[in-house]
Amino acid sequence: MRIFAARRAVTGSLAVVLIIGTGSWYAMNTYAHVGGCRTDPIIKMSNGKQLELTATITDDATNVSKVIYTLHIPAGVQVTSEIFTGNTFAGKESITVLADGANNAYTAGFVASDKNSVSVTDNATLRHTGTGTATASQSVSGVTNQNLRVSFAG
Repeated sequence: MRIFAARRAVTGSLAVVLIIGTGSWYAMNTYAHVGGCRTDPIIKMSNGKQLELTATITDDATNVSKVIYTLHIPAGVQVTSEIFTGNTFAGKESITVLADGANNAYTAGFVASDKNSVSVTDNATLRHTGTGTATASQSVSGVTNQNLRVSFAG
């Protein structure tokens, strides 16, 4: 009788572990969609640095008509490539670069045009292209249809 009782207890425990384990695995692989979209182009420059820009907009991408970036980078530095990373904003993103800043001075301006007035968080991160090491990062929050700007040295 004891062997049967012990076997039943082990089997019951195993079933509980499998149910809990399966539930945890399922919970880790489920996602909640609360709305929002993100654009994140990368600008590589001749000085060996790259700017990673991110605009997180709390609205559906179909409501966003355009996202405009205006960058001021150090004088004499040239953009070597612009990388647009997603299809959601294909044809809606534009980047204007002005090489008119002081040495190691960067400014990124953001405007997201949306038919609704919703919150936006913009971030600019400056990295060394070769190492990937971030040298500076700034964020700003506001609403769509508003000029937002971050400045930093790097």
